[in-house]
Amino acid sequence: MKSKKKVNDGKVALETVGKMLGQSMENVVLVSEFQELRKEILAELAEIKNLTLLGAKQMLTIPEAAIVLDLSESYLHSLTCAKTIPHHKPNGKKIYFDWNELIDWLSRNRIKPIYESEEEAATYIVNKKGKK
Repeated sequence: MKSKKKVNDGKVALETVGKMLGQSMENVVLVSEFQELRKEILAELAEIKNLTLLGAKQMLTIPEAAIVLDLSESYLHSLTCAKTIPHHKPNGKKIYFDWNELIDWLSRNRIKPIYESEEEAATYIVNKKGKK
């Protein structure tokens, strides 16, 4: 019987607590689930706080820039080594990124939507016919 008790120690402990408190097993499980949900909510709040603080910074570190750009840190390192992304090394070692420069870098190579291309084509045709 002892071996069976060891296998079910978690369940036995919950049942014992529930009986001691005069609650059913379902209520004890609900409390356990509530505690787990509380931990998840606190973790989410901490992440929201970090992201909010990140938005207020002008200079970003590699981990912070990786979050902003949605890139891996290793890929961001390779971009800095290849000098394809603007970055700063004030002391020659630690890498920083300027928020505005990152946004400018992201905004390069814009692809025009179809309506802009159609407008340009129409303007070109009208101007070309007027020159004849």
